Amino acid sequence: MNLDGNGNTAITGATWQFTADAAIPTVTSIVRKTPVAALTNAGSVVFTVNFSENVTGMASNDFSASVGSFTGTTGAISVSGATGTSVDVTIASVAGNGTLGLNVLTANTITDTPGNLLASGTPTLTNETYTIDQAPPTVTSIVRKTPATSLTNATTVVYT
Repeated sequence: MNLDGNGNTAITGATWQFTADAAIPTVTSIVRKTPVAALTNAGSVVFTVNFSENVTGMASNDFSASVGSFTGTTGAISVSGATGTSVDVTIASVAGNGTLGLNVLTANTITDTPGNLLASGTPTLTNETYTIDQAPPTVTSIVRKTPATSLTNATTVVYT
């Protein structure tokens, strides 16, 4: 033990090691989870977001629906956890048609363990989307095939 003259104890003979982490966490991929298929009429969709390293501070306001060509409405966004190397993000109450994806926002506080902020929400690899098709089919025409005449006593009539 060594005193510095101010009554503070100094540590002598110790070796100190520090590890600097300047690596900024990144979004590596956004992939479809539920449903797996790109084309769907589902009322809610789930994406898995993968990060380059363990991150913390995730919440629903860190994500938003990427509407692209989507015309319609989406509901609440929920997140499966606040920390980890991946998280499932659900977009509920999907009603409409078109391409629907997910944005990872950087305005909030997603960080890695040492506190490095997520600088970009753009995935370095895969960025999957859904094609939502909730438009019901419509009948465009009904054509009598047999018999060809409108007046008949046939027991079977065929339309196309």
